[in-house]
Amino acid sequence: MRIRGTGTIHKNGYIEIKRNGKSRLEHRIIAEKALGKALPEKARIHHIDGNGLNNSNNNLVICPDDKYHQLLHKRQEALNATGNPNYKKCQYCKEWDAPENIKIGKRVIFHQKCKNKYEQIRTAL
Repeated sequence: MRIRGTGTIHKNGYIEIKRNGKSRLEHRIIAEKALGKALPEKARIHHIDGNGLNNSNNNLVICPDDKYHQLLHKRQEALNATGNPNYKKCQYCKEWDAPENIKIGKRVIFHQKCKNKYEQIRTAL
């Protein structure tokens, strides 16, 4: 942990500290200390409260990769918007809905009626 008042704010909004002439992000140092070893190469650190400056142990989650980290952000966004982390957002109408009412394609999440309407308009052009 850094000494209070030391370190700088990195351009990405995280605390950066220098040790032995090397700059490192504080949350990664704290996560490695909690883990007891160096983080795996693809590991990402998630700040539960969304505050990149809050590096307390109980605010950090070590994610195995960026895909899992993005999943946490999507679930938090759904929880904030709807009160349910399982809800999905239709890419066409931008409305949140229960998973049973949403289809998940290769690249898009949608209501079938919204996709049909979009396709109808697109083919009419």
